[in-house]
Amino acid sequence: MRGISRTITILTLLVTLLFAHKQQITLSTDKACYNPSDKVTLTITSNPNLKTEKIQISIYHLEELILSQKIKIGKDGNTTYKWKTPDKDFKGYLINVNIGEEYQSSIAVDVSSDWAKYIRYGFLSKYHQMKEDDMDAILNRLNRFHINGLQFYDYHNMHQKPVKLVDGKPTESWPDIAGRLNYSKTVEYYIQKSRQLNMKSMAYNLIYGSWERGFDDDVNSDWLLYKDQELKQPNKLDFPDTWEDDICYMDPGNEAWQDYLIENTKPIKDVMDFDGWHVDQIGDIRPVYNTDGTDVKLDSTFKPFLQRAKEKLDMPIVMNAVNQYAQEFIATSGSVDFLYTEVWDPHVSFEDLVNVIKTNDKLGNHKLSTILAAYMNYENANEEGYFNTPGILLTDAVIFASGAAHLELGEHMLVHEYFPNSNHKIDQQLDESLVRYYDFLTAYENLLRDSHDEKLSISCNNYPFSPKPDKGKIWITQRKVDDYTIYHLINFTSATDMNWRDPKGTCPEPELLTDIQLNIDGKEIYIASPDNKDMRLKPLKSKKGKITIPALKYWTMIVVKE
Repeated sequence: MRGISRTITILTLLVTLLFAHKQQITLSTDKACYNPSDKVTLTITSNPNLKTEKIQISIYHLEELILSQKIKIGKDGNTTYKWKTPDKDFKGYLINVNIGEEYQSSIAVDVSSDWAKYIRYGFLSKYHQMKEDDMDAILNRLNRFHINGLQFYDYHNMHQKPVKLVDGKPTESWPDIAGRLNYSKTVEYYIQKSRQLNMKSMAYNLIYGSWERGFDDDVNSDWLLYKDQELKQPNKLDFPDTWEDDICYMDPGNEAWQDYLIENTKPIKDVMDFDGWHVDQIGDIRPVYNTDGTDVKLDSTFKPFLQRAKEKLDMPIVMNAVNQYAQEFIATSGSVDFLYTEVWDPHVSFEDLVNVIKTNDKLGNHKLSTILAAYMNYENANEEGYFNTPGILLTDAVIFASGAAHLELGEHMLVHEYFPNSNHKIDQQLDESLVRYYDFLTAYENLLRDSHDEKLSISCNNYPFSPKPDKGKIWITQRKVDDYTIYHLINFTSATDMNWRDPKGTCPEPELLTDIQLNIDGKEIYIASPDNKDMRLKPLKSKKGKITIPALKYWTMIVVKE
């Protein structure tokens, strides 16, 4: 009987979940971010058979309800609502939608005149002949995650001449370094369509790369870098024979090379209409020698190059600090719009991620946001499969709670530094969770991105905890902005190791913790979590200087307002 009863219970639960999914409300906005006083067009899609004819719209900035309105539901279940944003700059909002008492959903809105302040960076990596509807679907999906900047990875022709021109116009197509045929119409459509969504388009290229065949054209061999002081071994990136060529490294400190590459980069702005340049490097490849036999301090060459590029191109620039190499020069160049770190060993632990973000914040004088290119489930990158949801959510929770964002979303989710690698897929559970996490990141950007670290001043009474990410414990971190103190609780109690990359996709799902007791006092205390469908800040009462958190799955945020 127990077996039959358990089976009936499971079937009842499945039917309930299927019914709930059928009735799900989906929300979308017409842009990834907005300027102050812009109009937001919110589209609400719901089951047309819902009994109620009214939709409750509630808009919040942090804990404050700033607008509440009821509107009629569309006859076909599709309803459009327009909202004029306040004239205040750099604010995050949460729009909560209720249909009756049972059906609820939320979406975030970012109102920021500068895209880089709360950068949420995505990518594109495939530019074959495509239908406009297919490109629209990719961009609209990224728009749902509020991605406001796109790295156009390997869109270009030869690295030393990224735009292939004939009579001043881009050619119809060109092969990239891997031999893939890229089409100018695809690239140009992505640029123009992303601009309509208020996303910035950034043209990817190396700061010191030239195809080897470039020496047959007008690249000067005097600009080369060598592995040896005797100048017998040019330093280059070797590719398989099936690829188009190898990439030779030029001396980025050579002003003639700087002028050459900057001049050949101008068409990305003047012809292709890109918004900016995403500058890449390979990392610490020293020792390297120029044609004078001088040992080149490679990291120190980036700063003057970036400053020269900013002056000549007059467009947004960001540069990859591979494993933090040269980040101090990049961050202090005065030329980049935000900081970008591609994370590799030895930065293997969650604590390492936190420290990278803290270092970047300090180097940027607390004015430059950080993006981490951190590739998940990496050891399985060459195998087809699905991303491991627990590993992704824990890593995103750590990055977001530390004040940064994660480069991971494009036509697919990143599993490898070669961005076209799409071996891993996102299942429905992870997709729904990621939507909430990016809504949470955006709605609470003023708490997450503007705050700074403080020494932990609270403790947990009934679960093991730590002020740093530790296996088997709740990580509690404390941050401060204006009159808000923010506590983030991230659940590592079920963790088997602290490798953020979850290289083989084996990170276990955290056990749900309940009734967590913290010694926090205050008149106004609020709680919210991206693990909940309702992500609004809810009041939480303190009793004798203590609060009880009902549940913690992955990440819960406590906000105390003075």
